[in-house]
Amino acid sequence: MKLCFFADASNIHTIRWTQYFAQNNHEVHIITPAFRGIEKTEGINIYKIPYFYSLSTVLISFPYMKLLLKRIKPDLLHGIFLSNCGFYASLMGYRPFIGTALGSDVLVAPEQLKRRREQVKYTLKKADIITVDADILRTKLIDMSYPASKIKTIYFGVDSSILNYKSDCKNKGIISIRSLNPIYNIDVIIKAFLSIKHKIPHYKLTVVGDISKFPHLHYDDSSVKYIDPLPHNDIIEYMTDFNIFISVPSSDASSVSLLEAMAIGLFPIVSDLPANREWIKHGYNGLIVPSRDINTLADSIIEAIENEPLREKAVEINRLIVQKKALFLQNMKKLEKIYRQLI
Repeated sequence: MKLCFFADASNIHTIRWTQYFAQNNHEVHIITPAFRGIEKTEGINIYKIPYFYSLSTVLISFPYMKLLLKRIKPDLLHGIFLSNCGFYASLMGYRPFIGTALGSDVLVAPEQLKRRREQVKYTLKKADIITVDADILRTKLIDMSYPASKIKTIYFGVDSSILNYKSDCKNKGIISIRSLNPIYNIDVIIKAFLSIKHKIPHYKLTVVGDISKFPHLHYDDSSVKYIDPLPHNDIIEYMTDFNIFISVPSSDASSVSLLEAMAIGLFPIVSDLPANREWIKHGYNGLIVPSRDINTLADSIIEAIENEPLREKAVEINRLIVQKKALFLQNMKKLEKIYRQLI
C-alpha cells in the first residue's frame, strides 16, 4: 500500500506507526510541520511544510500540499491529532481518509476553544474511520455525533520485547517518567513524596525530564533524584530498578508509559481518569487517586510500599493484561486490516 500521513513526524506515535508500515513493505509519506526536529528515517518520505501551525497560516501552503497529494497518489490519507494535522488533512478532500484522536485534541481543545471544536467536527465529517485508544475518546466522538460503527480502537501498545524486562518486586524506588508539563502534575508527585519521606527512608523518588526548563519543580532534597530524558530503550531498562510507577495527569488517553510500566512489573499509582480505569482497578492491580490530591497520593504511596502481596499480585495481572490486548504488533496488524478494507 501507498500511505500518506498528515502528522507530527517528531511524535513517538507517528514514528512507531510509520516505521512499522515502512518495514513491512509499504510506501510511506509524511506531511509534517517544518518547525519540528525530525530525524531522517529509512524508507519514509518526509515533506516539511512551513506555516503548518494554524489555519490562517496553513492556507499559505494549501496549494503545495494539494500538489504533493496529487504527485504521491496515496491509497489513503491518515491524519493524526484531529484538531491540527488531522484537520488539515481533512481539508484536502482526499478519500479514503482516516483520522486518529490522541487525547487532548478531543478531551481538552474542543472544550477550551469553539474554533477547535468546529475543526474537530469538520474532521469527523470528512473521516471514513476514526481510531482511538481509549473508551473515553470513543464516548466524546459519539457525543459529537460521529457514528460509533466508524470508531475503531487501536492501542499504541508496547513492543513484545519489553516483556523480557522485569522489575524485582523487592526493589525500593519510585519513578515518574511523564512529561514535566503542568498537565502531568509532577509537582503533586514530588510534594506527596516529600511529605512522607521520613516514613519510607529506604525509598527515593526519581523524576525523569529536563528539569532546567521547569526550575520550579526542582527541590534541593537528596531523596529526590532528577535525570535527563533517556532514549526509549534505555528508559525501559532503567525502569527495572524501581518497583512503583506514578502517573497522575489531569487528562490522558491510554498511556503507553503506563502500559510499559505494567509490562515491566512496576506497581502503578495513577490518576482517576476514564482512560486509566480501562487498565487499572483500584486495589486489584494498582491504585487510583484524584489528580491533584497530595494527601491521598501520599497515603497511596505508603499503601503500595507496605502491601507487598498486592504489589506481587498486580505484577502478574498487569503483564497478562498487556500480553492480551496492548502489544504493538497486534494493534498494527489490526490497523493494517482496516486500511485494506478501505481501499
